[in-house]
Amino acid sequence: MNSQMRHQRKIIYIFMITWIVIAPFFSFAQQNMGGELNRHQVLDQIIDKAKLHSLYRTRVDWLALQQKVAPDDSSQISETEFEQRVKIIFQELGDKHATLLFKGRRVVQGPIGPLNIRPALTNPFKNGKIGIRISTLEKGYGYILIPPGSKNDAQTLQRLQDSLCALKLVGLKGIVIDLRLHEGGSIYPLAALSQLYGSKTLGYNSSIDGALQTPWKVKNGKYYQGDRAVASVETRCKPNEQIRIAVLISQLTASAGEIMAVAFKGRKNTIFLGEDTYGLSTINSEFDLGKGYYLALSSAFLADRNGNIYTENVSPDIKIVDGDNFENLTQDLKVNAALEWLKRN
Repeated sequence: MNSQMRHQRKIIYIFMITWIVIAPFFSFAQQNMGGELNRHQVLDQIIDKAKLHSLYRTRVDWLALQQKVAPDDSSQISETEFEQRVKIIFQELGDKHATLLFKGRRVVQGPIGPLNIRPALTNPFKNGKIGIRISTLEKGYGYILIPPGSKNDAQTLQRLQDSLCALKLVGLKGIVIDLRLHEGGSIYPLAALSQLYGSKTLGYNSSIDGALQTPWKVKNGKYYQGDRAVASVETRCKPNEQIRIAVLISQLTASAGEIMAVAFKGRKNTIFLGEDTYGLSTINSEFDLGKGYYLALSSAFLADRNGNIYTENVSPDIKIVDGDNFENLTQDLKVNAALEWLKRN
């Protein structure tokens, strides 16, 4: 397997195992008391959850699907056949962000997203995980790279907040927010960037018919899903809500990375540069089916603060495909284009 395919599988794993919205609907009534769940019962549970919570539930002929993948019989199902039936459910839904985890295995609909990710975007991962990076591009203009990751702990979030403040935020005229390597993970870091948004409401969950639902809000370092605070940081510098912002996105920007991008869509004095994102612009809900089986289903599309809905990916205002140089930002075409825009009156 070449490095491109290894990295492709890695990024799918990252954004598939880190759920966006936690909805702990525990379902133990159908479990055996032994160490294993009957595979028929797992299939029934997946169908039941999808009927109630899937974003795409109205697309499916549920009676036909039930007969196809979970008929009322007692025949044994091999693990291979079980995985194939789960894939059929996801395919019938058309849910490319859905997944089932069990026994260290992962079942998804099938290959998704671009298979040929440019080496310029995969090379930074060769030495391990990507961390937060900050830099002063020129006097009055800063740069921060937001890395992928699944940690929601207070220390990690605070580190991002402190990195932002280390740029002496109040004194900046403009800042580049680099999401090009954000291949998925947690959206809780939204709390750590609260000084930049210029608005309390950053976006919404959206139903398939375009109805705006749960708002995403950030206030005083706390990130809210609806009225529920789910993450917080200690804000350690004053806001600069009028600062000009250039957001960099790439074909690798996925899932939580796309949500972070949408949080800046519709903000005044903001521009997006790069290319279309990976294309997993849905909110996921998680379900613990018991005995080590975990299901995630797309439950909402993303909508920005102005109500614009993103059903596929996030697009840039200025398209620039090549020219990435993370080793030397002065030679990075997208960073230079962003800086040029930020400096315009």
